[in-house]
Amino acid sequence: MRPTQTPQPKSPTSEPDIVFFVDRMSGDEFSLLDGRLGFVLDAELGKGGQAQVLSVSLDGRRYALKMYANKDDAETEWQALRLHENDLTVPRPYAYGLALHKAVDLDLHSAVVMELIEGTNLGALLSDPDACSALTCEQALAYIKPIVRFGSNACNSRTQIPHRDIKPDNIVINADGQARLLDFGLCKDERVNSESVGTFGFAAPEQMFADVDTQMPSSGLKADTYSMCATLYAMLANGICPGYADDYSPLGSLYHDEDFVSRLYGKVRQELLESFGEVASDSDLQAAVSDSLVSMDARISRAVDAGLAVDPKVRVLPDALESMLPLNKDDYEYRLFTDALLSYVRSDTDAETVAYPQFDTEEDHEFIDALDYFNCGMYDKAVPIFMQQEAKRNTSAMYYLGLCIRDGLGGLPRDPQRVAVLFSQAAKQGNILAQNAFGVMLYEGDGVDRNQAKGIEWIRESARDDEASGRIGFGIAKAWLRDHGLD
Repeated sequence: MRPTQTPQPKSPTSEPDIVFFVDRMSGDEFSLLDGRLGFVLDAELGKGGQAQVLSVSLDGRRYALKMYANKDDAETEWQALRLHENDLTVPRPYAYGLALHKAVDLDLHSAVVMELIEGTNLGALLSDPDACSALTCEQALAYIKPIVRFGSNACNSRTQIPHRDIKPDNIVINADGQARLLDFGLCKDERVNSESVGTFGFAAPEQMFADVDTQMPSSGLKADTYSMCATLYAMLANGICPGYADDYSPLGSLYHDEDFVSRLYGKVRQELLESFGEVASDSDLQAAVSDSLVSMDARISRAVDAGLAVDPKVRVLPDALESMLPLNKDDYEYRLFTDALLSYVRSDTDAETVAYPQFDTEEDHEFIDALDYFNCGMYDKAVPIFMQQEAKRNTSAMYYLGLCIRDGLGGLPRDPQRVAVLFSQAAKQGNILAQNAFGVMLYEGDGVDRNQAKGIEWIRESARDDEASGRIGFGIAKAWLRDHGLD
């Protein structure tokens, strides 16, 4: 829904221009007189085929008033807006009331009173060549995150109502830099067959052309997946729509925030010095960080491709898309950091890249489940959970995943360089088992450049007792120091 020309706002003390009888309310936002609400018209925000959106005021506060000719359409939007009202991560406007129109001089007789969201329209941003070219991968992921979260929530709700019109024009970036999703007028129970609706380039093929069976389970939510990925694609590709079928070109190298990349350089350089005792050259460091960014770009591209599959039977649902995309900022930075560290260690030891099998872990398991599997020798079940937990920066999972890779357990190839990175990260965060294991690797030069002084430093840290905190040093580390005459 494109914005239209807007008149000057009226004084909050003006007589109401629009009066409604209220059908129902959410919360106690309004004090009603005889069941009525009277609004002062400030501006017309937009007008589409189904509804008109106005900026209105009441008692000095501003709201968005979306007006419909058909009460059923207003009811649909009301229900969709309230579906996830208790989840603060969902980016929909807050719906205050559903009303029946009283004024006789307008054709639209039902309305939803909702939060007025002001900011930059994403569609307008993507239409501006300068603003679009400055949009980084990190910003794009931050903008799409709450939109994907909305779809993921819908997957796990009882009614499973998709949005059906996700596109840049229906996303506003507010003053805090948060993306908010607008226009829920096309929402419908996903089990209801959908007619041809949506916007070319952003609507799923089966929704746009109505030539694919939409009666299969979850097809409506998968249509939202397509729209989310088309929107993300446009943000990452200078405003260009992905196109359909033969017109589709996969994403290439992505544009990353220069300040973020610079901080990544510094963090990897410091880690190599502090944990490995390595002084990295600028060229080697640049190559390692570049490798990690290329790997991340490929991961994002794979997720977008999975969401833009023409056939909804093979397209992923929004909740699966949420797990495929690196939407958590801390997880995103951790993966880039550890991948850059691993790339450097590999190049420093002339080791070849190791390919890892893909594990499908749909459920969110706890670390203790994996530890039980590991202790029972069921490594094939333990490894996927260790990998899932390591991505969440669980230090114990880092250590045990390192053990599995070191010993080739659970179908994992041996990869001493990755073991060293996993042990180093767990060691740095205080895991005494990893401190000892990483220290021994450095001391012996196992998969890393030999650095006996740094190795002894880590083993001493593992063996250290601390009466103040009640910490008891690792006995094996103490024994190693005694055996080497270093206690």
